[in-house]
Amino acid sequence: MKLVSASNFILLLCTWAEINAQTLNLDVVCKLPDALRESSALWFDRDERVFYSLNDSDRKNEFHSFDSTGAWIATYPISNATNIDWEEMTADDEGTMYIGDFGNNSNNRQDLKIYILPHFFDHKDSSIHAEIIRLKYERQSAFPPPDASKNFDMEAMIYFNDSLHLFSKNRTTPYTGITYHYTIPALAGDYTLLPRDSFNTGGANYLQNWVVGAALSPDKKSLILLSYDKMWLFRSFVGSSFLQGNVTQYKFPFLSQKEGVSFSTNSDIFISEESVPGASVNGNLYHAKLDLTSTQEQGELKKNIVNTQLISDNYLRKESLEAEIYNLSGQLIMRIAPHDEVISFTSFPAGVYFMKENSKFKSKTTLLIKY
Repeated sequence: MKLVSASNFILLLCTWAEINAQTLNLDVVCKLPDALRESSALWFDRDERVFYSLNDSDRKNEFHSFDSTGAWIATYPISNATNIDWEEMTADDEGTMYIGDFGNNSNNRQDLKIYILPHFFDHKDSSIHAEIIRLKYERQSAFPPPDASKNFDMEAMIYFNDSLHLFSKNRTTPYTGITYHYTIPALAGDYTLLPRDSFNTGGANYLQNWVVGAALSPDKKSLILLSYDKMWLFRSFVGSSFLQGNVTQYKFPFLSQKEGVSFSTNSDIFISEESVPGASVNGNLYHAKLDLTSTQEQGELKKNIVNTQLISDNYLRKESLEAEIYNLSGQLIMRIAPHDEVISFTSFPAGVYFMKENSKFKSKTTLLIKY
């Protein structure tokens, strides 16, 4: 009989969660101003009750503000910026705005940037000169890469705890549904992006599942990832491990090119959409009310312990799901193919890990404690 030392033991506590689907009604607030026919981002200033948005491909180095009637207020040019493909905007609690020029439809760009507008809301009537973040992907070596690897587009960004958090727009063929979560300091400089987490939006139709916008609630307890006919609401996460939280999927009553989302309160959101010629609905600003009590009840992970055991060097998986292993800080440690049944932990140092296994309709999170 082989004896195994206690240092090799792993305690497994298994938890199941289903991605709960609900319908979210959208109320039309107004038509967007003519200056924002390709609105690709949205930020709501809670102090002045004013909206900010930008166009993604008009090549103009400017963004705009408007009110809840759709009346244009002002245009803000950035003197040292170019608009290759602006896709997102966010702001921190000190009034600095961040604009993401990281749209990358063909996955061939090598000039990805984020423009930093320090204390914009205090000096927005003066000339705007941006500080610049330059980005590249650690995993990208071909421009463009093969179709199966085209996950280097980006349209979603939030600010949290001195960092910018970015979420990829998946353009893979065949479509995998994976969006990657990246983190960089919210400071000017050159940075290389390496995924720290991921989430499988599911589905074979990219138009209904790719991520095109993101928003964080004022209390920092809710994250939204937006798509054209649905959104995902993450709650009960620890720190910035947003995608490890409880998730509820909200279906919209219709599909349209919704690309901007922003919270006004912890339970109220606004969504902007591009104008598409010939579309039955387009160019609107929408409002929706979130029932967070219902979300907590229906979207919470089912915390049923289904297996508690001590094992040694290997773990035999019983389901054919894509899996990833993270450490306690949310860093991706290992990626596991769907049909890899046996996972070796011999090289892992002692500590706490999470194994996240995803399918279209549910996710399984396993807490791994190696001691």
